[in-house]
Formats: sequence, C-alpha cells, structure tokens
Amino acid sequence: TSRKIAEALNLDGVLSPTLHKKKYFNQRHQSIDNELAHLWKPETIRSMLTNRVYIGDMVQGRTKKVNYKSQKTLSVPKENWIIVEGTHEPIIDAQIFHKVQALLEKRISTRVKTFDYLLKGLLLCSECKKKLSVTSSRRKDGYAYFVRCTTNDRFSKLNVCSAHCMKLDTITEIVLSELRVISPLVLNEDTLKTLAQKELAKQKPNPKHRSEHSELVEALNALHRKIDMLYDDRQSGFINEDDFIRLYDSKQKEKQQLCDRIKTSEASDHANGADQADDRHDIHKMIADLINLEHPTKNVMTSLIDKVEITKEKNIIIFYTFHNRTNHDDGFRV
Repeated sequence: TSRKIAEALNLDGVLSPTLHKKKYFNQRHQSIDNELAHLWKPETIRSMLTNRVYIGDMVQGRTKKVNYKSQKTLSVPKENWIIVEGTHEPIIDAQIFHKVQALLEKRISTRVKTFDYLLKGLLLCSECKKKLSVTSSRRKDGYAYFVRCTTNDRFSKLNVCSAHCMKLDTITEIVLSELRVISPLVLNEDTLKTLAQKELAKQKPNPKHRSEHSELVEALNALHRKIDMLYDDRQSGFINEDDFIRLYDSKQKEKQQLCDRIKTSEASDHANGADQADDRHDIHKMIADLINLEHPTKNVMTSLIDKVEITKEKNIIIFYTFHNRTNHDDGFRV
C-alpha cells in the first residue's frame, strides 16, 4: 500500500521530495519548517504512482481557477484532462504503470463515514495541532469509541507525536461537567444573548438577498430602455417589421422572467419579516440551552467552545469562545 511504501522510505532515511528540492536545487518550500515536512506521506506516494509524466506523457488541465480574480482552484474530472502521449523519454514501462493503476482502482474504498458526535470538529492534538480522529472497537455490549491522533496513526513506526488515545465518552462527560460549572459563573445575560445571536446567524442563509433583488430591478429597468430603443429603431426604419416583432417577443419573454423572479424575491422579503418574531423565540430558546446544558447540541457546543486539546499526558484543555478569568491563552486545563 501507499502507506507501507511511505513507511519504508522513512525508515530507510530516503529524502522526501521537499528536502530533495532543498538540498539539490535550493528550493525552499513554505512548509519546510514544519516538523513533518521531511517525511514521506501516503498521499505523496499515491500521487507519484498515478503520475503519467513517468511514462513519457504530458498531462495538463488537472485543475482550473474559480475565476480570474481568485487564486482558488478546483479539480477537473479525469476525463476532461488534456493528455499528450510520448512527449519525452519515459522512465517507467507503460505496461507496469497501467498494472499499478488497476491495482490502485481495486483498493479504492467505498465506505461512507456516518458517525456523528457532540464534539465533532472541536477535538485537537495539543502537540501537532491536527484534528483527532474517532475509531470504534466492538464490545459485547456494542461499540466503544476512542479518539486518536491522526499524525501518530500515519507515522506510528517513526514515533511522531503520540496516540492520545482516550474514550470519547469520557472526554465528552468531562467537558460537559466543566461547562455546567463554569457557564453560570461567567455568562451574563448580555454575553448569552450575543452568543445566541451569533449561533443563529450561522444557521441563516448568507444575507445577499437584498443585493440580488436590487440587481433584478436594475436589470428590468435596463430591459425597459432596450424595448424603448426598439420602438425608436422601428419608427426610424433601422429595422424591418419582422425583425422588430421577433426582437420584441424575445424581450417580452425576458421581461416576464425578470418580473417573476422579482415577485419571488419580494415574497421572500415578506416571509423574512414574518420570521423576526420566530427569531426572537429562537434566541430565548438558545439562551436557555446555553444555561441548562440538559440536552446539549453541536450548535450549543460550538457557540461555547472554540476547541478542546488533548495533551500527551491525556490532560484536557478547553478553549472557550468567551473570555473570563478561567479562560487564559493556554485554555482551561481539566
């Protein structure tokens, strides 16, 4: 597997691509100071095994920019890549390369991860700062879930980081217990209201509706001007009657579509106004949930907790979203 190949290269002390470029070409990658930069990784191996450049082909168009203003790129489906065969001398036999591709295809996992939990996305390793993963162990009475450091899992034979293995239920109970003690002491009414409003705002759609409505109205006004110009051109004899009727019908259809979209937008505005009373009710409900923590949800947890770090010694450090005397820069240790 790619993981075993990476482990073998790391154990043999073979330079990773990043360090190879630094040593022989004086190229300094932005992650060179990262303690993991010198290691071979499974994804690097897989990228090399699937790279057609080694069999003499040139591949372009694997990614594309979202737009010319943005640096963000998107992956392009493989069938849309631009591949030119035989552009240079190969260093890998094509037959061997395609056998490897067939083997890799058989290893593609189709398992869908559906497990969800209260602290999902909040648990971090305090050493490498990576997200902690959750693994399951089957027991007689069902499944037990444990958190582990993903860095340690990937480089277990090299003793990179540590396992941080703890029962998920234990961590959850400790965090909730601390929250129930601290929240009533430090969260006043104003703070609770602010937290509730922020959390509810995350659940609302992005407020671009008003600008979209204005754009629709402006487009309708521009269309009216074009229709007026059509009349002027017909009166002046610049276009004949057949062309005028064809263009006029097209503009009328476009006008109807814009009018329908504007009506939909205005109906949405009315509904949003009616929802304001519901929003006030939701805020009060959220505040009650923040105080009681009887039935905590993920929304409540993310509104109170920024992150939870697990140390090598299995200490738990809670970083809250609010500031108080027990929530220092290094978090609140449990």
